[in-house]
Amino acid sequence: MPQRGSEMFISAIGHLDGRIDLYKSETLTKEIGEPDFWQKNIQLGIGHRVLMDLCMMASKLAYENAKVVQNVVNIHWKVML
Repeated sequence: MPQRGSEMFISAIGHLDGRIDLYKSETLTKEIGEPDFWQKNIQLGIGHRVLMDLCMMASKLAYENAKVVQNVVNIHWKVML
């Protein structure tokens, strides 16, 4: 049984939707490097799948403990905190 506060202790929200990987897109890294990335994505809004997926996955992580968040972001999303 996972211990509360461990990287394996997932909330009920996490169990309802077990995905932890982000939507894969080759253009994401290219888009982030562009100087007008945020302005473009504000205009694209709800039609931009990569941005919406990141928002949804980050919202799910808000209900998890710090070790789960660190594990998902560092290992699965490959972003160092």
